[in-house]
Amino acid sequence: MTLLASDKREMIEEHGSMRMFVEYIHLFNYSSLAFKFHTIVNEECTELYLVCDKTEEVGVYDVKYNGYNRFTILDTDHDDYIIIHLRNIKNGETFQRMKLYGRKPKLSSNIKKKFGDLCKKQGIFKENILDLTEADHCLQAQVGRMT
Repeated sequence: MTLLASDKREMIEEHGSMRMFVEYIHLFNYSSLAFKFHTIVNEECTELYLVCDKTEEVGVYDVKYNGYNRFTILDTDHDDYIIIHLRNIKNGETFQRMKLYGRKPKLSSNIKKKFGDLCKKQGIFKENILDLTEADHCLQAQVGRMT
């Protein structure tokens, strides 16, 4: 299950620069986080590996990609799902992205509702939440794996 939301929907729609699919997340000794993503660039599946630096705030990380990004882990059950809020700043403009990653293909309606509630709290409206469960992830066998 992958739900994706943004206050600038065009950034997460097909061919949007922030429409990425996670293959895995790895925590390095409770400090940095590494993400292996896949995204479609010029009609081709492209692999992207990012290492995010831990800040002094618990669950908050920084990374440079398509501008400066600060993301916060809003909620997680390490065996089931993770909800991440990202704020991107590029050329003086800001946008937000929310992502729900699940280990299993189907997540409970309670988790989906929690994601929707957290989006609303960040000012992201229901119509800007995309269900990417059936989208072409260009790595179908790997989607949802977290380590």
